[in-house]
Amino acid sequence: MTVQEGRGCCLVAVKTLGRFRRLLKPEQWLYVPGWVAGDVELPLDPGVLRMETVRSDLRKIRRNALQFHVTHDLEHLQDFYDHMYAPYIAQAHGGSAVIMPYESMKAAFPHCELLLVMQADEPIAGLLISYSDTAPRLWSLGVRDANRDFVRDGAIGALYHFSLRHLCEKGYARANLGLSRAFLHDGVLQYKKKLGMRLSRAGREWFAVRILDDSKATRVLLRDTPLIVERDGLLYGLIFVDASADQLSEEDWERLDRQFFMPGLSRLLVVLLGELSLDVAVPAHLAKRITVCSTSDIVQDDWYGKRA
Repeated sequence: MTVQEGRGCCLVAVKTLGRFRRLLKPEQWLYVPGWVAGDVELPLDPGVLRMETVRSDLRKIRRNALQFHVTHDLEHLQDFYDHMYAPYIAQAHGGSAVIMPYESMKAAFPHCELLLVMQADEPIAGLLISYSDTAPRLWSLGVRDANRDFVRDGAIGALYHFSLRHLCEKGYARANLGLSRAFLHDGVLQYKKKLGMRLSRAGREWFAVRILDDSKATRVLLRDTPLIVERDGLLYGLIFVDASADQLSEEDWERLDRQFFMPGLSRLLVVLLGELSLDVAVPAHLAKRITVCSTSDIVQDDWYGKRA
């Protein structure tokens, strides 16, 4: 992928596998995981259950009389694949959807359970729980016919809450919530964050991103795309803010922390696209979680101040 403004190239993104990263000069590239995984402790923390967004999920489950059923039946798996998983993934991801072949799902099914969300004794959504790893993993989900009414009725929230309740009742102390895109605005990642997920690892695929020029197009893309990046084996949140240091109040810093920090990140790296003061004061109670960086701290080929 390239970002262009006029005739110049402002930014390049290359999809690669981890073992090929050493072929690129690390000081000139940002490494964004294609996917990140995370775990949640069971039972869910009482503080999580008191959050208004989580309480809203639970109210929908009660109001719409949603229940669940766990099965190992291959006929149920076929129905889940054809009428829940495939249509939901196709609708959710459009042209970029990657739909697992049924035979691959069937081959893994002996190590899985299929949890179905039921409404009036009819299955409206499903989720595969895989037991092939140390901790059970919430693997693949879907909603019948990709029906948005079922989503509004709380089907997705019910899949997560019922699955975690089921695993807790089976005696598990931890569950893997599966893969999410490494974009801090991503809705799936934000949903798992509110459940208390801690990031645990990156996937095998990576995007190597190189910033070539400080153009308007570059700044807009970076400002609107807060990322998770990896450096020296650690995960960081990377946020570009279109402001100068003296324009950020304590409330602004707290908002950035609340919106983007999550367990498993070493820090939030905040890059100010306005004038960078040499004496930036992050509030003391956030200083261990937020670091202010110049663009040259992020990529040593200093593009800051260049103009296309």
